[in-house]
Amino acid sequence: MRIFPFLLEIDVTWKEFLSKKRNLLSKTKNLRGELTVARQWLRQLISCTSKIYDLKQLIKLYEDSRIYPRIKPEVIGLCMLFGYLFRMPSLERLEYWIRCGVFRRLAKGQQLPTVDTIRESLRGADLSQLQLMNEQIIKKARRNKVLRGGTIDGWVVSAIDGVELFESVKKSSQEALTRVIDGVTHYYYRFVGCMTIGMEPRIVWGMEPLKVREGDSCQKDEGEITAAKRLVKQLYERFHHFTDILVCDALYAKAPFINLVTSFNIDLIIRMKDMRLDIVKDALGLFSKRKPDRVWTTKEKNQVIRVEAWEAYDMEMANVLVGIRFVRFVEHTQILRRGKVIKTETKEILLVTTCQEEVKAESIWKMIHKRWDIENCLFHQLKTHCHMDHRFVDGLHAITACIYLQMVAFNLWQLYLFRYLRQYDQKKHPQVAVAERMRIECEIDSMIPPLLSG
Repeated sequence: MRIFPFLLEIDVTWKEFLSKKRNLLSKTKNLRGELTVARQWLRQLISCTSKIYDLKQLIKLYEDSRIYPRIKPEVIGLCMLFGYLFRMPSLERLEYWIRCGVFRRLAKGQQLPTVDTIRESLRGADLSQLQLMNEQIIKKARRNKVLRGGTIDGWVVSAIDGVELFESVKKSSQEALTRVIDGVTHYYYRFVGCMTIGMEPRIVWGMEPLKVREGDSCQKDEGEITAAKRLVKQLYERFHHFTDILVCDALYAKAPFINLVTSFNIDLIIRMKDMRLDIVKDALGLFSKRKPDRVWTTKEKNQVIRVEAWEAYDMEMANVLVGIRFVRFVEHTQILRRGKVIKTETKEILLVTTCQEEVKAESIWKMIHKRWDIENCLFHQLKTHCHMDHRFVDGLHAITACIYLQMVAFNLWQLYLFRYLRQYDQKKHPQVAVAERMRIECEIDSMIPPLLSG
């Protein structure tokens, strides 16, 4: 049966017409819903960060060394901060966004910078002000009891590690670190970072660059331990007891570092890999004569892990001023597929810690495994999604300014998604997609509140 005279020439029945109409309305409704959700992300971010962390004042903390600048430093700080929030791959892309009007509502009535102005500003950026920016965010988060319940079994646990950036055989700056491989000099930069591990939101306490050797008398560049000691001192001065336990890899099993951290009443957990150390030989000799002190089984996804633990207290480590607790874990892992064991693995983990008996072996086992959070959730995420391994500008000072701004953006992002939203579903709304929606909203939504005004 045909419908209406004007549809006689259209080969469609009434039932098909209603079906197509319903499908069209459904698609339109879904599209409107997606646009509505997209419009909410950036407004919520600005509302959250303005209300809780006073975003306008944070942006005004950005300062540089330019004299009588035509473009205000806070405008450049705003563009860089939101550029990192929007996952900009380069300063050229940021300049393109500026030309397209992405930031015209955020900086209403302000003259926006070019890429050359941004680079000039970064070379003279006040690093202490950027550190203060991050410090104010963290202090406010702590006052709001973000870390009240701890990150692992009631303890606030952080990890410290180094990351290498921008390796090249071409010398770009006198401040680049150097090493010789097969007779060829390689130039690179390296930073040490400290971040909470175990649960979200993850907070980056701070980052510190390694410095090049000074003078002809010094044959080597600064080591990671030296930069890590400087970073821990700075963090203690800013936040005092910023973490209960600090987890490190085997590189940090050095007496000066252990003595420094424990002097701040912060416990350490350090992975041990050097089997030549006396403390390792002594502990393994003791453990070989007895059965495990603790045994437990845990399930993770498609794995069943049986953990055996040996512990020895009040052991001595060369030049360390406190007693050491040595722990050995042996993991027997069964990998399952459809309920059947397809593979069995055995792994040994050795570590030293200054934690006392109140920190159980099960908690220590969780902490040493969560140490990888700083690699996977900070360095990997910043490199892969936030382009930290892209050299936005040359020179250690400007690179450090970029790293500090990325650190601030990372903390605001984590606190917004995992503290303010609470019910954020990462599988439904991937972070990269959320960042892209925010950028689009910033460009087309006329209701975005300005953060700076002329």
